[in-house]
Amino acid sequence: MSGLFDFLSTTTGGVLLIAGTLGLSAAAFGAPRWIASARVGAVDAAGSPLWLLTPIVLGFVLVWWGNAAGILVSAFGMKIPALLILQVAVASWVIYRNRHWPFFVVPLAALCCLWQWGIMMGVVLQGVKALGS
Repeated sequence: MSGLFDFLSTTTGGVLLIAGTLGLSAAAFGAPRWIASARVGAVDAAGSPLWLLTPIVLGFVLVWWGNAAGILVSAFGMKIPALLILQVAVASWVIYRNRHWPFFVVPLAALCCLWQWGIMMGVVLQGVKALGS
């Protein structure tokens, strides 16, 4: 898994992650306007897939405010960022609500979880390196 984060830390990987997230967000938001079956799925879901972006924005706000360590929770012998747990919970809710039209929501949820893990673990690892020196 570290190879994936090494790739995402490159310029190409970062641009692909940003472009993929923005593209899937636009597609998930715009599909109900153009595709009738997506419109029916959006009405049944009664919730926007853009809720997936909320924990990411919260993560950026916490990093900006200087909460570099984030809120870490011990689970299964490892430290997990609490915002990642929030991201997984929001992703589960959004996927469940949009289960009739999962084509854009599931890949967007996966990208958002990847964002959250990368943001928070990168910040946490930088904080640990700073404490060690």
